[in-house]
Amino acid sequence: MKLVLIVLNKVEELDNLLEKFLENGITGATIINSNGMLHELYNHDEENYFSLFKYLINPDRKENKTIFLIASDDEIETIVNITDKVVGGLDNPDTGVLSVLPLDFVKGVYKK
Repeated sequence: MKLVLIVLNKVEELDNLLEKFLENGITGATIINSNGMLHELYNHDEENYFSLFKYLINPDRKENKTIFLIASDDEIETIVNITDKVVGGLDNPDTGVLSVLPLDFVKGVYKK
């Protein structure tokens, strides 16, 4: 089993992403609202080192979504491909970040 973490910057694609997951048998995702570090620091008035990077972020985007998903090894490629396609390519800026971590122990997850 693996833990898939997706930080979705293109939040307008969340429903489409989840629908594509469901169409491909991928279920059990947990979604939370989140903010990136630079975006959070951008909202602070005090001057700091990171205020120099204000031009790098999109101040209009209020938040992103972080998706947690426990998946079997054979579901990973499907999840990566769907996510990449829905956001228009994870290699493009301001789309999202996807990572996969191994899990040593999982209890309480039901997979058909």
